[in-house]
Amino acid sequence: MTAVPHSSFFGSFPKDAEFDRPAGASFARDLENGLRGRAFAVEKFDNWRDCGWVVCVQVGAKPFEVYFAEYGEESENCWLLAIAPLNQPGTLARLFGRRTTPVATELQSLAISVHEILSTHPTVSGIRWFLGGPPDKVPSYASPHELALSGQP
Repeated sequence: MTAVPHSSFFGSFPKDAEFDRPAGASFARDLENGLRGRAFAVEKFDNWRDCGWVVCVQVGAKPFEVYFAEYGEESENCWLLAIAPLNQPGTLARLFGRRTTPVATELQSLAISVHEILSTHPTVSGIRWFLGGPPDKVPSYASPHELALSGQP
């Protein structure tokens, strides 16, 4: 099973002119533009499960979702972000012999780009990266470089 890198961070994002709910649309727009500026194939950001935002990204020929939503108390301005590979087989498919596609290199590249976007955003602070969760129960790191993604498929 492929590890999914997560990031928690603090940020206060202005209201978006187009979308007022859920919170964070202005950052979704910034994330989309930032990833597109790094030469990834990027789709327009979209609502994610009515509670956050998602940007679909293709790294080489491999598709990923970068999704985020508010986490914890709304007044805390705490956010949770994840980067998940798409088209990976689930438990049942693996049981019947379907193999996972190796994505560690692309996942690391995308996580580093997302980290750079987070790090340079003027309202973002307290960035932490981890595998799994919840954020306060697992080891976390200041950079996705420190995540053990290379041992993953």
